Amino acid sequence: MFNSFAPAEFTLDQFAASSSPRVGAWTHLRKRQFKMLPQLESASAYSSIATRYPKQGTADFLQHTAPKVQRLFPTTKRVYMRTLVFLSLAFMVFVSGVVGASTPCTESGYQAILDGMISVGGQYLEVFPVNVPQFPTAFAQAQQKFSAIPDAPLGLSVSITHATQAAVQTRSKATEPASSNTMANGIYVVSPNLKTLQTSLPDAIYSNPNINGVMVDGLWNQIEPSPGVFDWSVVDQEITQAVANNKKIAINVTAGAYAPSWLYEAPYNVPHDTFLWGNHDGVNGPCEPYVLPAPWDSQYEQAWASMMSAYAQHLQSIPGAYAATTRVRLTGINTLTDELHLAFCSNSNGLALWQALGYTPDKLLAAAKVLMSATSAAFPDKILSLSIIEAGGLPLINDAGQVVTTSDPSYINVKQLLIDYALSSESGISNRFAVQWNGFQNPATAAASVIAAGQNGAIIGWETNEFGGLTNGAECLN
Repeated sequence: MFNSFAPAEFTLDQFAASSSPRVGAWTHLRKRQFKMLPQLESASAYSSIATRYPKQGTADFLQHTAPKVQRLFPTTKRVYMRTLVFLSLAFMVFVSGVVGASTPCTESGYQAILDGMISVGGQYLEVFPVNVPQFPTAFAQAQQKFSAIPDAPLGLSVSITHATQAAVQTRSKATEPASSNTMANGIYVVSPNLKTLQTSLPDAIYSNPNINGVMVDGLWNQIEPSPGVFDWSVVDQEITQAVANNKKIAINVTAGAYAPSWLYEAPYNVPHDTFLWGNHDGVNGPCEPYVLPAPWDSQYEQAWASMMSAYAQHLQSIPGAYAATTRVRLTGINTLTDELHLAFCSNSNGLALWQALGYTPDKLLAAAKVLMSATSAAFPDKILSLSIIEAGGLPLINDAGQVVTTSDPSYINVKQLLIDYALSSESGISNRFAVQWNGFQNPATAAASVIAAGQNGAIIGWETNEFGGLTNGAECLN
């Protein structure tokens, strides 16, 4: 998936480490207040920015940033701002010339991405279909490296010892025998959003010996067009192909803009509103309207649980399909992708809309736990993976319903709290929980929160960046 970004205020170092390498840098500059400007002198941070933002192009940045800054800031501060920006950007020009530019990958460049994903703990890798036939040697070499990595465990559960009120992690017998086809490690090809029978993966993906599995990327409104009425035809074309070719299966159901419209009608009446959003805050295209639900609504949570249960039952009805399923993504709080994300364009009234819907971090965290529990109940012996956005992604609103910044004492990092909860014995999934980031280009810019989660016991997954779109897939620092 394209990695996404929701507006936030960052220090420069946070900006340099943010999860959106393609977002226009001037968009972020206008978000920060002047009290943060002295940090623009951080050479190490600018080096990171120059590495992460080559797609924007330094020349383009130089041409467009200053006029926009002038319009956005008072005249009395323009001289200071303009001088500071241009001096810093001169450093970026130098650094960009050293580190190289983001371009369509060569075989060696793509090999570096795969090697990097493995080197920073990746137990499973997700890639895009366009790159598979382009770089056969890279995939063959990556597959050899995976043979030395222990399999991520399956068939795990958590039981509570009530006498001591302590959570005791125990291994239980899996509902199906473990086999080489039910281990989560390996390289998975991500299917396109499965909207029609014409959006399937090429047959060559399934016959490729260096591809371990496929990510079946379903959409809730396509899977359940009416309450309790399911259309599995589109996802089944991938599931049956995977089973027939002895490939592993990972399951994704994207909600957000793909939540079914019947949720908004009686008797469900799930609160919702229309938000303007364009990928990377509209930098890569116009901000367009999308209807997003309030995922903390009880009717929404119940509908989600019913759908996930039906999905598990459906897989069990296809010989070999449930056994081939290794991983299920923890979704339900989305915009357009699988990521934990409630988005809106920064020049829209998105924050006010979320406030009106009653958004608070406490409500969202509680909803995320309910949705996680429902997915775990439907798939009690599968790895459950959470796709995160490293910086931003959720409305900057505190539990009092007030707009805040990340430096405000009342700011609550829902993403981190959710990761911490999943890794605790209370969640019931601590020994089968994975965290992934969907914008990998090189180890130096890999999401730090994913690496930290891995150090605390989570399974680590990476998805390559898709900066080159459908034509080129991943791009490299060649």
